[in-house]
Amino acid sequence: MLIDQKIHLIGLDPCRIAEYGKVVSSHLAASIAVAQGYADVAVGNEKAASQVPGVEFLPLQYEQLDMIIKSSMRTSCAVQRILAVLRSPEYRSEIECLGGYDLVDLGREVAEA
Repeated sequence: MLIDQKIHLIGLDPCRIAEYGKVVSSHLAASIAVAQGYADVAVGNEKAASQVPGVEFLPLQYEQLDMIIKSSMRTSCAVQRILAVLRSPEYRSEIECLGGYDLVDLGREVAEA
């Protein structure tokens, strides 16, 4: 959807882009496809691009992802365990190793309905 939006913004017809609808199984597969010449460009994350020689990563946009919790489940043991993992130093360390993620608000509650 991100690429669809960007292409629409510049007024380009996706039907005029060869292999536009082609989908691969992962970000790493997308990076490999570019490196091997099967694609000129692909959408993927920085971590996958860094693992494949001969490709360059150019960020398209910053994206914030939030977890949505049903109000009645907020205090459940399962949700509390998930939040504990998100807020743990061990999880933060694992995500930092991936690279390319802003972890400033990781585990922070941003709104309550």
